[in-house]
Amino acid sequence: IGRSAAAIAALKKAIEAQPGLAEAHFNLAALLIEQDDPAGAVGEFRHAEALGMPWQDARTGRGWAHYELEEYDAALECFESILAEAPDRADARMGRGLVMLKRGHYAEGFADFESRFDTTDSRVSRLSLPEPPWKGEDLAGETLLVVAEQGLGDTLQFARYLPLLTARGARVILVVPTPLRSLAATLPGVAVLAPGETLPPYRCHASLLSLPHLLGSSNIVPATVPYFQPDPVRVAQWRSRLSTLPGLRVGLVWAGDPHPEHPRGYRPDRRRSVPLRQFAPLASVPGVSFVSLQK
Repeated sequence: IGRSAAAIAALKKAIEAQPGLAEAHFNLAALLIEQDDPAGAVGEFRHAEALGMPWQDARTGRGWAHYELEEYDAALECFESILAEAPDRADARMGRGLVMLKRGHYAEGFADFESRFDTTDSRVSRLSLPEPPWKGEDLAGETLLVVAEQGLGDTLQFARYLPLLTARGARVILVVPTPLRSLAATLPGVAVLAPGETLPPYRCHASLLSLPHLLGSSNIVPATVPYFQPDPVRVAQWRSRLSTLPGLRVGLVWAGDPHPEHPRGYRPDRRRSVPLRQFAPLASVPGVSFVSLQK
């Protein structure tokens, strides 16, 4: 129920009473990660494994703790030791993939990133559509349905891969969250729909964040920018509306989406969201006008 401090206190009391209780060490480690104490979690995961907790569970948890600490060699050692004996272990494969992506090894990283659909706490699921998934075959003259699967930021970033599809002769239909529909519609050669709109005929489908893997991603990220174009009418309207503000105009966004529908969604949001009052000292900077861009 979100009372992490009470849970941590209870687990520590349990360990004090029964130091050999592997489950208490394991659960304490998981809570410490959620409370942004991965260093403390590493030791507890080690205790859990030594005390007989299923080693794959404890070592996977320790791998994630090392990952949070940016100790990528140690994280990789954990994940690869698990995959050597349990190659279908999705959470370890996902961890290895993220380490590879952090290091710029995109081909290997995006291949492992496909396991995101199979982890127990996955926030995304495989598409369930009547037509088959695209597996990277030639699409010249064919229509591919691409569906955005995660947040607005991920959608904006990975849209850079869509021009690679049109360059191969594919016709692309993109389904994006409704707030992005008008902006995404400026992608050249891409038909854009919002969720729930009627789909035209298509040959196969793909998740947006799978495109780097399916396209055979090299270690170079497509950087032909800009790939979106703002509506010139809206640009003119906002230029006129903001013209009366003196000095340098600075836009502020101070909070993200907490993803209340996902039990762990608050963790990344807690790292990027702050109360607006924390920006108050900036108001004393001379020659600046602040504009709220917060939805």
